[in-house]
Amino acid sequence: MNPKPERARPAPWIAPLAYGVFGLVAAGALALAPFQARQLLANLSMSPTIEASDSFLVSRLAYLRSPPRRGDVVVFAVAPRANGKRYYAARIVGVPGDRVQMIASRLYLNGRAVAREPVAPPGSPEADSPGYRNSFRERLPDGASYEIYDAFDDAPGDDTAAYPVPHGCYFVLGDNRDNAVDSRDARTIGCVPREAIVGQASYIYDAVWRPRVGRKIR
Repeated sequence: MNPKPERARPAPWIAPLAYGVFGLVAAGALALAPFQARQLLANLSMSPTIEASDSFLVSRLAYLRSPPRRGDVVVFAVAPRANGKRYYAARIVGVPGDRVQMIASRLYLNGRAVAREPVAPPGSPEADSPGYRNSFRERLPDGASYEIYDAFDDAPGDDTAAYPVPHGCYFVLGDNRDNAVDSRDARTIGCVPREAIVGQASYIYDAVWRPRVGRKIR
């Protein structure tokens, strides 16, 4: 009787490679979460940085080793409701220990006006709307620079008290200042606790206006 042929054994490098590939895929799924702007409540709050038609990636591991910073665009969840968690996106302008205030639509941080200068409206389909006539580049003291929309100087939220940012919380504003739900609304959001932050918005991966695809969210 002829002995049964031995089954070919996989090369010794196959298993480590397979585990490595699986680990990379799993890490990528954990690190990056896809979001569509329509998933966000108040999805016009971050125009022109994130438009209502954009799909974007959120890095869940961005703050694993370091805390959120001024200028970061974050996605965060408010308290669960009957229909589950509700998500918002906004930009961090105040970190623990800061004092944030709006005066005549200008952002003040620790008693000083944050620098801003007018810029031409960005070339997006939404930019022709009358609500987006006034575009500015705002620059935070630690270097973050970004565009905002601010059409009026006397809209709700353009004049506020000075808000001290408590330990473990962050003060956020929408870039679409006159059409945003953010920390100025204490009843809806207020200061955002660190544990409520899902992650940092990173890249736009799909958009109706194709030149936006691949844009880093700053």
